[in-house]
Amino acid sequence: TALRLVDQRRLALDAPLRAQFPELGALGDSLTLRLLLNQRTGLGRYEGAFSALGQPRDVDSVVRVIAAAPRSGAVGVRFEYNN
Repeated sequence: TALRLVDQRRLALDAPLRAQFPELGALGDSLTLRLLLNQRTGLGRYEGAFSALGQPRDVDSVVRVIAAAPRSGAVGVRFEYNN
């Protein structure tokens, strides 16, 4: 899990995610693992966009869909559950 990787110092809670997911582009500079875990990313609903990807889905394609989804708000401002 992500927190195990944090304990092993392989991931940092407050480091920008762009290093792990360059497909996020500039958005990855403002997103961190802490924001993801606290559901405060400002990412909009993207589930419907996955139907165009088909199966199986690779990580790069999934990250690109998430990065292209409309935002629901500013990063870090409010809690919003999103699968």
